[in-house]
Amino acid sequence: MAKRKTLEKVVIYVMVLVMFFSVIAVSVILVISEKSKQPELSEEELSKIVEEESNQSNAQSLPPPEFTLPEGDVAELQIIDLVEGSGDEVNPNATVKVHYHGVRASDGFVFDSSYEKGEPIEFPLNGVIAGWQEGIPGMKVGGKRQLNIPSDKAYGEQGAGEDIPPNTDLVFVVELLEIK
Repeated sequence: MAKRKTLEKVVIYVMVLVMFFSVIAVSVILVISEKSKQPELSEEELSKIVEEESNQSNAQSLPPPEFTLPEGDVAELQIIDLVEGSGDEVNPNATVKVHYHGVRASDGFVFDSSYEKGEPIEFPLNGVIAGWQEGIPGMKVGGKRQLNIPSDKAYGEQGAGEDIPPNTDLVFVVELLEIK
């Protein structure tokens, strides 16, 4: 009799374990099947998702634009249109959104680049160096321009931190994205 009761207890424990693991297995199967169900998307929703993913990938570093370093010192502001824009034209008091790539004219050292950061910047023209205040007006949205800027229209005798020593000529490539 004692053996029979022990055997009944073992059978009951085994049955409880089987039921327990069955419940877990069913739960796992339900979770997996729920996650594998893909909702049907309309063409518009699918297009929106692709656009968002594209915008996210655009926030990553972009290749720097092509430019040519000037030979010798930059005596005066040089404005070179690399791509002629077809949109609205910038006026001197505008706020603009641009991509830019800035290097020292003497050695091509990149001191700042929104392309490398993957994010354009927005600013009023009256708040930047003279070379930009004089070199950006007249650009059209969609245009790309190289500005060879003499030091007196850049940061002059004070320079700007370690990367732009005093009296340094600069080269910027500026891509005009938007006028605000």
